[in-house]
Amino acid sequence: GPMDSLMGKMRQAPWSCQLVCIWIQPFVIVIIVQALYQVIAFFPNQTYLYWAENATQCKSHLPDIVLDLHDENEANHLTTISDILPAVGLVATVVLCIITKDIDVWAMFTMSMSFLTFFNAICEASTVIPSSYGYDRCLDYLGIKSAVEYRFSVNLTGSCVAMLWSGHTVNVMLPTYAICTLLGRHYACTWLLQSSKIGPEGRTLFMWLAAAVMSTLLLLNKGHYTMDIEIAILMATLTLTHDTLQAYLTHFFTRQAMNVNGLDKEYELLQSGSTSFLKTAA
Repeated sequence: GPMDSLMGKMRQAPWSCQLVCIWIQPFVIVIIVQALYQVIAFFPNQTYLYWAENATQCKSHLPDIVLDLHDENEANHLTTISDILPAVGLVATVVLCIITKDIDVWAMFTMSMSFLTFFNAICEASTVIPSSYGYDRCLDYLGIKSAVEYRFSVNLTGSCVAMLWSGHTVNVMLPTYAICTLLGRHYACTWLLQSSKIGPEGRTLFMWLAAAVMSTLLLLNKGHYTMDIEIAILMATLTLTHDTLQAYLTHFFTRQAMNVNGLDKEYELLQSGSTSFLKTAA
């Protein structure tokens, strides 16, 4: 499409200090939001530990139609794989965005992550859901023997009560969608950006496939409740496929990069026929 053509021109443009500064802006926002999440996550986790310590009937997970099917509840290779997959996707997306110089996908990826992480933090802090691991495994995971030993620490894979929606699932869906978009724009895999015979675009189908793989890993190891995964899939899908929301999240950075490379007029002309938000912002 026209946007893909513009991104192709962006790829031919040389890097500059001004352009690098624009790329750094959404990355800084991600770091700030992730740091805020780490701080906020300490408090619901602390609340859960003291609550579960004194509520003996709640040391296990809540009733869950899938988790109740098996007794596996120890950290194992499934845990390791589910932790590694989002990290691999993150690195691959960053590298591919830089290679293609696609500021639009870079902004979509980083700002969508920030948006979802911020609201996830609010949800976790507002309503504390007992860990799907259970109390004893949570203590082992944190390396402590009781709630009183719990201290603040940075945990990139989430706390014991990072429930309500699964960060693992979201963080494997975001890079899958971004990578498929980049492959469709810059590497002749245009079918990824086209609607399939069953309706959704190819990139959306691959995103759901990645979510299905992650869901299986998490449920087999009691890494999340079934509800967490369902909400995560819904939230990530709606965030990435909502054109107006994506316009709010990405337009500021994409327009700056276009201005630097002298493509601002083409970009504004393209966006003049898009959403009402972009019409007023142009």
